[in-house]
Amino acid sequence: MEGPAFSLDPSTLRQRTGEIPADKYSETTILLDDLRFVFDEAGRATEINHLNYDIESQEGVENCSEISAEWQSWHQDKPEIKARVVTAEGAVHWLGPKTLNDVPLRPEFASGAR
Repeated sequence: MEGPAFSLDPSTLRQRTGEIPADKYSETTILLDDLRFVFDEAGRATEINHLNYDIESQEGVENCSEISAEWQSWHQDKPEIKARVVTAEGAVHWLGPKTLNDVPLRPEFASGAR
């Protein structure tokens, strides 16, 4: 999948997805898993991850329909998460800000006490 993230129109994406045979017992087929680190002049790193996959079964829907990112607010910016779902019929659904949760990974840090 060449080009910037989300640059393929849904019909082209569905066509290319259909060209990759699914494993008979697979929940998902990974189409792209691209992880990059970009460093600025001050040595700060930005992690960019693009993941495209096709859900092949109901188990895939149940096990792979979630995305998350971890971050530490005391020294990292809040991650930006973008996601779109393209259905088999070609309908596009974007992940909206109202569907995101920001919760502590470890509840004991929720109050700020360490």
